[in-house]
Formats: sequence, C-alpha cells, structure tokens
Amino acid sequence: MPTRLSNELFAGAEVVRVPAGQVLFRAGDPADGCYRVEGGLLKVTMFSHSGTERILAFHGPGAIVGELAIIDGLPRTTSAVAVRDAALSFLSRVAFEAFAEKHHPEFCQSLFRLLTKRVRDRDKMVAATSFLMALLELADHFGQDVGRGRIVIRQKIRQRDIAAMAGTA
Repeated sequence: MPTRLSNELFAGAEVVRVPAGQVLFRAGDPADGCYRVEGGLLKVTMFSHSGTERILAFHGPGAIVGELAIIDGLPRTTSAVAVRDAALSFLSRVAFEAFAEKHHPEFCQSLFRLLTKRVRDRDKMVAATSFLMALLELADHFGQDVGRGRIVIRQKIRQRDIAAMAGTA
C-alpha cells in the first residue's frame, strides 16, 4: 500500500504496545480491525491439528496484520505474537469502511494488491509443504535407510507423478 494512503488510513488510529513474547491475537479470536506495525517485529502463525506451530511470516515496521478482519469481520484465521517489543496502530473496521468510501478506487486497488501478494505467498508455502509431504511418503514406501540420517529411493518415479502426489504442476 502506498505510504501516503497508509498514513492517511491510520491517522488517528489507537496506539497499542505489545511486549516481546505477548500474543496480539489468536486464531479464532473475534476480529474488529487490523494493525499497522510502527515499530518492533511480529510473527504470524497457524497451528496444525497436532499443535505444531507454522510460522507464516514476520512483519516489521509498515506492515499491516489482521487485514482480513476489516473486510469480512469474521474471526481471526492466524495468530500474531510480538517477537520484539512492538508499537502498533489499531484501525477499527468502522474507520476502515469510512476511509474506503472516501478513497474507494485507489485504496481498493492497493488493498487488493496486498491481499493478492499474501495469497500468492501462502500458495507457495502450501506447494512447498505438499512437495515435502510427497517426498516423505515416497521415502516411507520405497526408501532404504543407508545410515547417518540418509534415505535413498531407488524406485524410478516420474516427475509428473511426484507433482500429482503433491498437487502441483
């Protein structure tokens, strides 16, 4: 998002301070706004069903987090934790909607670009994880332990078969 629009959007926003290690929000929490990182560092995470943490991103000054909430008002889909002491500007959904009405075309285009980038980044992570899972499955079925933590797969496997297993092209 262009700096001018971001500064205008967050002008008058409430300042929130989050010490290192403190949770800003958790997945499933009700959401009524988003945050811009003014200082410090946040990590955005998700947890698997088994409880394993997956770090999706680190966000520093200028980054916006929790942006889905200002669009749909649904509960948080990720968690955000301060890695370093953080200063944030909180923008309510009501303030966002008023700003969007005033600056509709330019602002919406910037927001769509931000959201598209986030979706593309997550798609890359999902593809990488799927590929790794496919390799682990092949190692489980065809692998031979050759020592020192190495597994060799002697079975010939076509690249398109691995792609089909991983759900990629």
